[in-house]
Amino acid sequence: MRLKNKTALITGTASGIGRESALLFAREGASVVCADVQDATDTVQEITAAGGQAIACRADVSQAADCEAMVAAAVGAFGGLHILFNNAGVMLDDDDNAETGAPTGRSCEPSSSCGCGRRAARRRLSERRRFGAHTSTRRGACRA
Repeated sequence: MRLKNKTALITGTASGIGRESALLFAREGASVVCADVQDATDTVQEITAAGGQAIACRADVSQAADCEAMVAAAVGAFGGLHILFNNAGVMLDDDDNAETGAPTGRSCEPSSSCGCGRRAARRRLSERRRFGAHTSTRRGACRA
C-alpha cells in the first residue's frame, strides 16, 4: 500500500483513465476525491465497497470556483491533499472537436490543468508541505 495515509484528488473519474486511476490509487491505500463534471458516484461506490475511502465532487475543471471546491473537499473530508492527478481536460477554443471537426466554443481558466494545479499547490504550500504529481491529457503544457 504505497499511498497509505495520502489523499489524492483525481479529475475525470466518472469513466476511462480517471476512473481506473481512482480505483488503483484506492487499492494502494489513498483516500480519493473523485472529481468530474459527470456523476462519479459509481466510482466512489466501487472504492468504498472494496474497503477504500472516497468522495464524489461534481466539478468542471474549467471553472476557478470548482477547482477551489475540489481542493476544499479533499481537505474537508480527509484533512489534507497530497496528490493531484489532472486527468480531465477541456478543449480550448482554438482546438477542433475530434468527432465533428467544429470548434468547441469552450475556454479554460486559463488552462484546466494549470488552474487546478495552482490551487492545490497553494494549499500545500500554505501548510508548508511539498506537493507533487501533475499530468494533463490534452496539451501537457500550461498556456496563459
